[in-house]
Amino acid sequence: MARTQPTWTDSYAEVNGVRLFCRSAGQGVPVVALHGGPGLGHEGFHPHLDTLATQCRVICYDQRSAGLSSGHLEPENLTLDMHVADLEALRAFHGLKRMVLLGHSWGGLLALHYALRHPEHVKALLLCAPAPYNAHWLQQFRDSIQRNQTEADRAELARIEAMPGFAANDPPLVERWFRVLFHAYFHNPELAESLAMHMTEETVEKLDVTGTHFHPMDGCDLTDALSNIQCPTFITGGRYDMLPVEAVEAMAQRMPAARLEIFQQSGHYPFVEENAAWSAAQLTFLASLPD
Repeated sequence: MARTQPTWTDSYAEVNGVRLFCRSAGQGVPVVALHGGPGLGHEGFHPHLDTLATQCRVICYDQRSAGLSSGHLEPENLTLDMHVADLEALRAFHGLKRMVLLGHSWGGLLALHYALRHPEHVKALLLCAPAPYNAHWLQQFRDSIQRNQTEADRAELARIEAMPGFAANDPPLVERWFRVLFHAYFHNPELAESLAMHMTEETVEKLDVTGTHFHPMDGCDLTDALSNIQCPTFITGGRYDMLPVEAVEAMAQRMPAARLEIFQQSGHYPFVEENAAWSAAQLTFLASLPD
């Protein structure tokens, strides 16, 4: 019998002087999803978290100055400390004593920083293709994007960038630029075309502000701190991710309670490219957690 599709409910949380857009579904263990970017919003998670929401209470949100959340008018508050504070306030707003954090890409780094500061509120971590956690792996990540790009994609990016509307942040052009860029993030580049991404003048403005003022991976080094994260952790990576498999292997080895699974037909988006297997693995891991 097919599972009933979850019903997603939209709301806003007023925290730390901003309105954070939230989308939630399901019942059970609370899983708070932290999107990548930073600045792109949570919509890329949909519909790929539907299976999780059949057995868990999944809460997605747009981080400050992203998607449908506010915060772009106060760029001085676009800091790592404030993002961690927003997540802590969001936890309290939703009445969660302990939660599972699902972090993709930059969202994985945010989950790690939160777990280091508020371990008492973290039941477990689900880190999906986490962003680089030190300068060495960041350079590897950036170099891999260049290697993964085809000549056709480089030419298309240059063509879009040369159009007058691109410099003026025309939403369709910005969206097209990101889709072409994301070809290098997928093992199957065609799937980048189906990634949920609906650019508007407002969301492009927020993305521009975030990209100008917030660079959390520059100067980040969590290498030594990883051993301080004691909660159960499930790291999933893609064989063709820009972050080499060796990087997530080293991450898992440094974390005392971490497990690692590499998805063989995925790049930076295993939850899109191998959704059924990825979702089943998350649920298996969650079922193994102590109450």
